[in-house]
Amino acid sequence: MSEYLDIYSFSVDSRKELAELKIVPSQRPPSICAQVHQLENDSYWLFWNKGLTTNDYFNKCNEFAREKGILEGLKKLNAMEAIEEIERQAEFESFIKQFVPVKKRQLSNDDMAIVWDFLNYDFGPSGKSKTCGLDGHRYFFKIFGETVGTYETWCKVPDNWCPLNPFVNMIIDRAEIKHKEYYEALGGRHRIYRNHEPLEIPPWMRKKED
Repeated sequence: MSEYLDIYSFSVDSRKELAELKIVPSQRPPSICAQVHQLENDSYWLFWNKGLTTNDYFNKCNEFAREKGILEGLKKLNAMEAIEEIERQAEFESFIKQFVPVKKRQLSNDDMAIVWDFLNYDFGPSGKSKTCGLDGHRYFFKIFGETVGTYETWCKVPDNWCPLNPFVNMIIDRAEIKHKEYYEALGGRHRIYRNHEPLEIPPWMRKKED
């Protein structure tokens, strides 16, 4: 399991934040958060970090409780109560953040051409797409303008949100995230993998769609 918790969140001292993207995979690898910022010198940068899988997060909670000597006192609580008690500890946030460091990379003019196409596209009012499926990644993104547009799609990226596809691909490539699983749902296409290379599912294997 994977999710992006508020405790992983980060902020950047910049002139302006342009966009934010979160990818929450249906299983492993961990979720990611990426932000595009314009700095005071007019350069554009990508900042990102990766969260922890649910199991890894629980393991870190256990490690923290053991280090702080509070593990024994948590045994009378159920699992979720114990986690909540650990999360209330004063030093827990700084402990977790060391495992989800924020990285950065300057974006090129070609990268920014993709970003501008994404930012200038009319995604409509904030909300969720109408796509659905049995399983898949969740994509959350924000566009910062005069107002903040907040959007979400799950499993498949709808055709009318097509600029999301190259934007996500660029983020994954520039962040040097090697996991092929992050590409699963892009472009509204189901994919299978052979020798770590994506292949389109042949027509006779696809489910009929309405």
